[in-house]
Amino acid sequence: MQRPSLIASSLLAASMFALSSAAHAQQSGIIRFSGMIVEPPCSFSVTRDASAHAQLQPACPRPAKGAVTFVDPQSGAALRTFTFTELSRAIPLPAGQAGGARPVVAVVSYL
Repeated sequence: MQRPSLIASSLLAASMFALSSAAHAQQSGIIRFSGMIVEPPCSFSVTRDASAHAQLQPACPRPAKGAVTFVDPQSGAALRTFTFTELSRAIPLPAGQAGGARPVVAVVSYL
């Protein structure tokens, strides 16, 4: 009884090695996808105006339209939403608490 199971196990092991080496030898191929690779149309930087208020400065090298929503990271509540285009100027950040700045999250959505 041991002989047939030993032969079957040996054949199974040999076939698994043959399949894994064939798969390992295949190192090239073609990937096909539909759609497009998208990059954000704008970049944003934080600047300060003459009165030292922080602003979000959009830089859009091509036509773009969207909205920036400032969110309180502790509560998750939306503080304020601004719309922008490629022609928009600096967007004022929400005022911080007295005596220090508070963290804020800016969520950018493109239309």
